[in-house]
Amino acid sequence: MLPAQYRLRKKLDIEAVLKRGRSAYTPNISVRLAKNQLGVSRFAFVAGLKVSKSAVKRNRVRRQLREIVRKHLGAIAAGYDVMVMTKPAILQLKFGEMEKELLGLFKKQGIV
Repeated sequence: MLPAQYRLRKKLDIEAVLKRGRSAYTPNISVRLAKNQLGVSRFAFVAGLKVSKSAVKRNRVRRQLREIVRKHLGAIAAGYDVMVMTKPAILQLKFGEMEKELLGLFKKQGIV
């Protein structure tokens, strides 16, 4: 599980990322990030009904993405609020493919 200090939870913080953040995307994942004034990066994960109507599948995707971020926290630059949004095609990816794609987006944004 991702430690509490790395979670982006407040509605105002999430809206700020959506409003002023820069984005990068692939056919399976979108990443939007904005600078924050903190010493840590915080993350939010979104898997909506368009991904799957099954809560089990949506929650599994979110858990996998959280685990990827938790595993690579040491390599991720501090001081960002990051939203990871999924698309329906993500259900066809294996964990390793998902990890490679997410880390590639982080590299593209310059936080890894």
